[in-house]
Amino acid sequence: MASRFLLIALLLLTGSAATCDKSKQFAVNVDRVAGYLDTAGALVLSQVETGTISKETGARIVEDLRQVNRLNGDLISTARGYLTPDGSLRLTGDGQARLLAIVSSARQVITSRLSDPDFTNLSDGQRAEIARNLRQVETILALLDETIRTAKILKGGGN
Repeated sequence: MASRFLLIALLLLTGSAATCDKSKQFAVNVDRVAGYLDTAGALVLSQVETGTISKETGARIVEDLRQVNRLNGDLISTARGYLTPDGSLRLTGDGQARLLAIVSSARQVITSRLSDPDFTNLSDGQRAEIARNLRQVETILALLDETIRTAKILKGGGN
């Protein structure tokens, strides 16, 4: 875990020092989404096992986490065709639209969970850690949205 953190920190530092091209952070950010989803899943499992939240509530949250994870996988597989060897995104208009639609869907899942009365009616202690992780995922998804919106669009590419 510490080595993964150090690797990501190194990538962030070298990427920001080498260029202002935000699109080079794309791979790092999709990896961060996966990491926060793993953490949130572990928190939910722990709370279900200790009886802090019901199995039903845990199952609904886990299904949302799985849905966002599937969308994150779709984001990765779709973006593969647009990543350059240096890690930058070079999109067509259609590619940008597809990636933005995937990010938007993932953000909607997180927003829906955070505003769902079944979730908001849990006590602060029951939802605090999970909500913190979901908000981190939302923040990273917002960064991905910005990255996709500001990536270089290839001329004559699918508009």
